Amino acid sequence: VNARPSEPIKYLAQSLYQSLPVAEQNDQEFPEFASARNHSYNVRVGDSSSNPNVQYPEGFVPSRRPSVCGESISEEELAWRPPTFDKDLETLTRLKEMLTKNILFSHLSEENIATVADALELVEIPAGEMVIKQHDTGNACYFVEEGSLKCDVEGRGHVCNYAKEDSFGEVALMYGNIRGATISAITDSKL
Repeated sequence: VNARPSEPIKYLAQSLYQSLPVAEQNDQEFPEFASARNHSYNVRVGDSSSNPNVQYPEGFVPSRRPSVCGESISEEELAWRPPTFDKDLETLTRLKEMLTKNILFSHLSEENIATVADALELVEIPAGEMVIKQHDTGNACYFVEEGSLKCDVEGRGHVCNYAKEDSFGEVALMYGNIRGATISAITDSKL
């Protein structure tokens, strides 16, 4: 349903009030919403398929969404399986711990964390080498296993350093954006 109340703040306040436990104290504390508890809203319905059991506030006119679009997926993409790279148990455990602390991966199940950890590939970066160049497109994020790296942004200069257990590059994965900074190794590093 694509509809908006005419007074969104009032609608929100009334909805919150209605979610409170019913008590005389609430009526005394919020007299302007006391009638909202039993109020039945008049609704002008934009199409006949709306749910009659749903109560809408005055001025809230439900209507159909014009369309829903999404990128199609090919059979080949459906058959894709993540790569796996051999790791010893200690490294695998450490990677899983880093993933569970990372905002991009922390919500995943243990099984999915294990899949991501198996798909991580060790990259060795010599001191002075660039890992990410600002304005390039990104398709990977990195977890620092060893070493020190610096982050520079055009127009701002040096922003921060990355060390063991830090990560970078997640924004390009989440939003499909270009890289927002240049990351270079200060010391020989393992990512």
